[in-house]
Amino acid sequence: MKTSQLFRLEEAVGLNNHWLRAFPTHARQHSRQTRFPMDNTHIHFHYLQQKLQEWKANDLLFPPLQLSWMRFQEVATRDILPVLHEARAILEAEGLDVSITDLDEETRSLGLYVKDVGLFFTAGDDARTIHLTARHLSSEEGGYESRLRYEGAKGDALRRLVEETLLRLLGPRRATPLNQ
Repeated sequence: MKTSQLFRLEEAVGLNNHWLRAFPTHARQHSRQTRFPMDNTHIHFHYLQQKLQEWKANDLLFPPLQLSWMRFQEVATRDILPVLHEARAILEAEGLDVSITDLDEETRSLGLYVKDVGLFFTAGDDARTIHLTARHLSSEEGGYESRLRYEGAKGDALRRLVEETLLRLLGPRRATPLNQ
């Protein structure tokens, strides 16, 4: 099909040059050269395949909430739960009652409860972060919030974060004078 014929065809089906210019040049040239499979020639969607691979590599093919939950389940099982079980062993050895919640699809969270303190790990909305929220359950006091990237939710860094959070919330509260 010649360029003038293609242009008339594009006008007939309502495509304009703005739409055509949005495609990269190599994709336009390839689409003009491709024949329909009347003669059993194989059509290759090189540009489509390239973009799909790029989008997949950058996590753009799934909705962020779905992708975040999938990642969270993987990271929670592999990295977060073992750290919470380690903390549980230490806390129970000191005589504290501790419970760990299962992964919950409804709340999309994983939690640890000790005394009146709760630590909750949840999947972020952006598919790149995990949220840690910790607070006293028996009071309206402010808690502690932190975000960490999925890549950073591993080993010692995660242990330090959980330990620091527990120390802040389980430690003695200092009384501060009102007029300071």
